[in-house]
Amino acid sequence: MNVLQFFIAIVPFMDEEIWKSELARYSIVREMEMMDIEDKPFDVKKYDYFLWVEPDTIRYAYNRVKFVATAPTDSVWLHLITREADSEQYVVVDSIIFDNGSIRWPVIEYYSDSNRLVMRLGTWVNPGDTFYLTIYYSGKGGYGIEYAGSSGEIISNVGEVIGNDSWLPLYKTPYEKVDTVIATFKVPRGFKVVSNGIKTLDSTDGMYNYYRWEERYPIAPYLIAFGASPHLVEYDSVWIYDTVTVPLYYWIDTLRHYEFDAHPDTAFDRMINFLTVSSELFGLYPFYREKYGELNCYHFMEYQTVPFCHSSPHELAHQWWGDWVTCGTFDDVWLNEGFAEYFDVMIYLLAYGPLYGPDTIEDFEDRIRILEGNYFYASSASNYPIYGSHFWNAPAVVFYDKASLVLHMIRITMRQVYGDTLVGDSVFFEALRYYGNQHAYSYATTEDFKNDLEAFTGWDWDTFFLQWIYTPGHPQLDITWRKWESGGTWYMELIMNQIQDSSWMYYTMKYPIRIHLSDSSAIDTTVYLRGVPSDTFYFSFYSEPVDITPDPNNYFLDEIIGITGKVESRAEKPFYITLSGGKLSLNVPYWGKSIVRLYSINGRQVYRREFTGKTLRTSLSLPAGVYIYIVENGGREFRGKVVNIR
Repeated sequence: MNVLQFFIAIVPFMDEEIWKSELARYSIVREMEMMDIEDKPFDVKKYDYFLWVEPDTIRYAYNRVKFVATAPTDSVWLHLITREADSEQYVVVDSIIFDNGSIRWPVIEYYSDSNRLVMRLGTWVNPGDTFYLTIYYSGKGGYGIEYAGSSGEIISNVGEVIGNDSWLPLYKTPYEKVDTVIATFKVPRGFKVVSNGIKTLDSTDGMYNYYRWEERYPIAPYLIAFGASPHLVEYDSVWIYDTVTVPLYYWIDTLRHYEFDAHPDTAFDRMINFLTVSSELFGLYPFYREKYGELNCYHFMEYQTVPFCHSSPHELAHQWWGDWVTCGTFDDVWLNEGFAEYFDVMIYLLAYGPLYGPDTIEDFEDRIRILEGNYFYASSASNYPIYGSHFWNAPAVVFYDKASLVLHMIRITMRQVYGDTLVGDSVFFEALRYYGNQHAYSYATTEDFKNDLEAFTGWDWDTFFLQWIYTPGHPQLDITWRKWESGGTWYMELIMNQIQDSSWMYYTMKYPIRIHLSDSSAIDTTVYLRGVPSDTFYFSFYSEPVDITPDPNNYFLDEIIGITGKVESRAEKPFYITLSGGKLSLNVPYWGKSIVRLYSINGRQVYRREFTGKTLRTSLSLPAGVYIYIVENGGREFRGKVVNIR
């Protein structure tokens, strides 16, 4: 049987000076993130909007917005894209009314400022004051609203990329969640309207239909949605989970739908299975008091309680990661898209098993390989860090695929620390639930996520986030190894060179290596990369090493540039150390004075000696156990662990 006789590794920390310089370099980014949440003198609490919409136009609309002052102010602002000169394409504000419960008057002074609607109240409000502004407007609605079908009769908002602020005055930043949205619609007879929350009105006056939908959970502005069409067909069912019963809906536009190959019963079967799996992973579906419904038409988007999709685990995962906990700003959007992309196939696999088709996925490792391939295939993706990348400035694979891979590496880190896959995975999902509960029905930034990981695990995640999230790129490894035999023992020197551009950083991590031996066996071990250009490791075996496989389970987003191996003719190893039966054997590569120190596992120095030459052989009265060594030789320092076997 082959046994790894000893393994010498350099301790797992980034070089201190490199770490200090990199931390200073990126601290400005992290400080800017904390400033992204705007310091303004008001909070927005409620939208109560009315939309009289017909094919190709918003005939009449208003939004009654509830504010609470947080500082003295005589003006507030919302986001609304208006173009007076092109009223056919955008909206025109007709009037604005101020109301604080005791006084009511028209707001005379308002103007558009970089797509902000700035309103002078005509009075001062003080901290804690509640007041309302009702904005009346009309027009076509800009690019955030779509009119489709042969005569523009299929009407919907378009989504987060373009924004709802072209058809609805609101405060559009993701962190500004309102407590309530009441949406009332007037549409031509025969139209149906679907929106967030619970339907509380469905009536007609003969010429027009009226619908009201009420969202009573906090909701981010880009998650407000509606779809209106005379072609909508509604199906309903229920999902029972523990003691809760959740209404399920499936709407399909029979004129403009995506893949209506599944009957409603199949759609509900998938909803139920996906909801059950997701609730077991993340906690109970967060909007269980209202509904879960899928609108199969138009486009794909994770709108709260009513995603536009057809049986999509990705959009369902967003109900937790994006809707329940929303990214603080779109610079943090990887907390939405990376999470949903990571759990997309996982939810499907847990519900139904292997996924067959053009991209056959037998297990989750297949999914990881696909995500990694997507990232490397996009040639410019490595130029962007995850934080700060979003729909308007970077390839989507950065904040979808790479972000998913980084989430996977967080999971792998927990497996490595605990030395057990099941325990590590359990801690990973517990940590996600902790993060979710810390920001339930609110928002989180990248730093919030890091801080929650640190609070839950008790570990420092600064290095990890600096490398993988705040910095562009990935490790590019050029690996060389050589082997030689001496006295019946085979030795290997492994050199790990990080050759990526230094602007990407040098990575520190516990990196897995599989060493293949001549008897067809293999040994899995871990080396510690210090965050420097090159690390060297030494091994010895009872059988000949014949090859290596770096990162055999594809745990890390790394790019192997080259692997070079060779056999050395020399009969002695430049550096090795063994401690067996109390006998210490040490070879060093350079002639001259050397110092060897041994420490117990709790850090107490148990042996120190200076010697001259290239070898040291001595007997020590040390108990069996693991010892840490530090050997100084020729201006170099060798560190690692050695086991004394009695």
